Amino acid sequence: VNAVNHNFDPMRYITDLDLNAVSQVHLIGYSKRDGVLQDDHAAAVQQELLTLLEKVLTVNPDIPVLVEWDRNFPTPEALHWNLKRISETIDGCGHSPVQIAGR
Repeated sequence: VNAVNHNFDPMRYITDLDLNAVSQVHLIGYSKRDGVLQDDHAAAVQQELLTLLEKVLTVNPDIPVLVEWDRNFPTPEALHWNLKRISETIDGCGHSPVQIAGR
């Protein structure tokens, strides 16, 4: 979201980070309003964000991943489908087994 809003390359940004110093990745869905991406935690995680997650976990597969979805909750079926996509991305990077928890 920040990369699009501030016009920088997110892959390069991730490549330049010391991913061993990252303690957790927060994964969100965003919306677009007036040409600006909003980190609103109110949508499914978009594919380009899963691609960025894949890059992070390829470098450091031990980083915990937290999915944030705080409003506009989907049906249980849609939520399951989204969590399955995220789990497949995470599992494909050699990450520890996915644990799903909710509030």
